[in-house]
Amino acid sequence: MSYQFLMESYNAFSKHDKSCRRDAAICQFPQPVGVSPLYMTNASFSCGVLYYITVELNRTAMKKYILNLLFISGVLAGLPLMGQTSGAVWTYGPEMNTTRIQAFIAQLDDDRNMIFGGREEGFVSCDKADAYDPVTGEFKQYTMQVPHDMGAVTRMQDGRFFICGGGANLGIAPGYAEAEIFDPEENSFTAIGSMTMGRMQHSAVTLTDGRILIVGAWYNGIGAAEPEIYDPVYNTFTATAGDLVYPRAGAIALPTNDGGAVVIGGWPTYGGDTYKAVEYFDPVSSTFSVLTPELLPSDPGWLVYNFTEFRPYEEKVMYDGKYVFKAYKGSGFSIEFALITFDPETKTFDEIDLTESLIQNGIDSYYDMVLNTDGSYAYLLGVDVDGDYNLYLVTVNLADGTVSMPDEAFNMDAGEYLIPTMSWIPSEERILLVGISTSGVDYFHATNRTLLLTPEIKGTDVEEWNTADWQVVPNPAHDWLQLKGNGQPYEAITITDLQGRQVWNSGQEAAAAEVLHIDVSTLPAGLYVLTVHAASGTWSKEVVIVR
Repeated sequence: MSYQFLMESYNAFSKHDKSCRRDAAICQFPQPVGVSPLYMTNASFSCGVLYYITVELNRTAMKKYILNLLFISGVLAGLPLMGQTSGAVWTYGPEMNTTRIQAFIAQLDDDRNMIFGGREEGFVSCDKADAYDPVTGEFKQYTMQVPHDMGAVTRMQDGRFFICGGGANLGIAPGYAEAEIFDPEENSFTAIGSMTMGRMQHSAVTLTDGRILIVGAWYNGIGAAEPEIYDPVYNTFTATAGDLVYPRAGAIALPTNDGGAVVIGGWPTYGGDTYKAVEYFDPVSSTFSVLTPELLPSDPGWLVYNFTEFRPYEEKVMYDGKYVFKAYKGSGFSIEFALITFDPETKTFDEIDLTESLIQNGIDSYYDMVLNTDGSYAYLLGVDVDGDYNLYLVTVNLADGTVSMPDEAFNMDAGEYLIPTMSWIPSEERILLVGISTSGVDYFHATNRTLLLTPEIKGTDVEEWNTADWQVVPNPAHDWLQLKGNGQPYEAITITDLQGRQVWNSGQEAAAAEVLHIDVSTLPAGLYVLTVHAASGTWSKEVVIVR
């Protein structure tokens, strides 16, 4: 490979840096997101590899350009200096049974965190799942029906998890069409058939009627316009009556209280701008329409995509029943960052401004985000790439928008860089991070190492919950409540409305369960009282149902 070719390639790369910034890995290189015929002679030669080569040729000269790429990456979120600092405890956690990066994680009702798929060492799409058990502090491995890399996962109303699509081809060939269901009680994966098309970099969301909407895909650098519906009652995949208004890959899909959904962000083509328009899925007509041409019409320009948010949507629920996700706008060093909230009742968006002086805080970029148990705090992972590879935890109070900046950093071992997927562990009140690369800017290498991060600020109700016999999350809730006991036996659990009328009863079947998943999807919005009846007495908690 000649130096001339490398420079020509770099020039082409520079022309396409907008799209590479959009999918940049938050370490020191852009994510390989597709293939451009302008400079790619091999289908597997991604922009990430090209970037790695050019950086190695002249790392010093490229320093300013690296930071530019990192600032405008759509997977990052910046935070202002608010005067308050927070400390966090970082440790290396137990090793997974499989090397992987870009896996997706789901919180299970029994306090385990299940890591699905991802990409193994050697750029191999992974068909393994590792469950982290905080009781034993170890991972247990399971085998899925097919590999899932850059696939989609959503929690079903019965507590099982729907998994579909994915592939390790960077969008240059169709993703997998196969889908399966994970049953956390049986620890089993069951094949359920295939989607109407192969998909990767898509989204899946559970609607209020129990059906699952699947939107978007990425193939040959082009987003897909053809959504479909999975019906778990009949085990069928059916194309929707209408296509997306805008073909998309990498979009975020969230449910609405009227049975529909919104589709946010994503991109149409490799090299194209990220969408600003939000689409609404009408559950009656099974068609899509533009809900708003801008995420925030009062403050236009915000862009969104889901490249590192590999978690089910219900893990984005805030304390007040709204959803929260990251957004950015601008370019170069004028980049702006925010957390965007979505109200599923009113179908409206709002922002928590996090724009001020990212550099002044010594943190060059931000990526993945996770919420605490009660949805009152968001934790964002930051990185300082100007020198040592330092990681930081920044905490956002979602109730008032205040930010706690880190006063300590964690420096990973030499040669290790994080391509993170984060998950919250309720019983330990700490964060599990997976996705460690061993070769710095080389995207193609992964390890089985993990990080465990204990935040100093853990939430508004932590002290009460730690001393109480029972915990109920989320609160407010949409479709389900999760009740966790302290191991003591109980006789029954009831939910009553404000008039004292019983609207739900556990019965004898659930009397021995330590973790109970309660379906409240049929209850009207309002305030209720959940009561645990035990021989030693009763424990009650007010819960809010939002629609």
